[in-house]
Amino acid sequence: MDPWRNRGKHLQYLKVMDDCSAQSVCIRHVARLLFSMKALLWRTKEGIQKGKVMAVGECGLDYDKLHFCPAEIQKKYFEKQFELAHITKLPMFLHMRAAAADFCEMVEKNKYRFTAGVAHSFTGRTDDCNKLLSFDNMYLGDP
Repeated sequence: MDPWRNRGKHLQYLKVMDDCSAQSVCIRHVARLLFSMKALLWRTKEGIQKGKVMAVGECGLDYDKLHFCPAEIQKKYFEKQFELAHITKLPMFLHMRAAAADFCEMVEKNKYRFTAGVAHSFTGRTDDCNKLLSFDNMYLGDP
């Protein structure tokens, strides 16, 4: 079965190889695809050329799923997804659940590394919402 067959308009999963040692990542959901950052970048560029990849995502922080992946690991690889968005100049499809403070801090830190973003599953407070909407080209989608 081709794992890319049902990829839709955005990449969903990521597994990054760090210094030749695999580390499973569950940015948003449990990681399912086994690709290094270089392979993911290659697949992303290939998808862009074919008109199949429109955004980097779904990525972000989901602290309701800490039993799948600790917060520190999620933050580490969320940072790498900003890197992918920066290299490809693609917008980001973002996910934030029960992680508003860290999520807003990371978006603030990386706001110049992505062109636009849509955050869904947003569970933050009004001030977190206002903070996100203060960034250029940031939008909130359905929860």
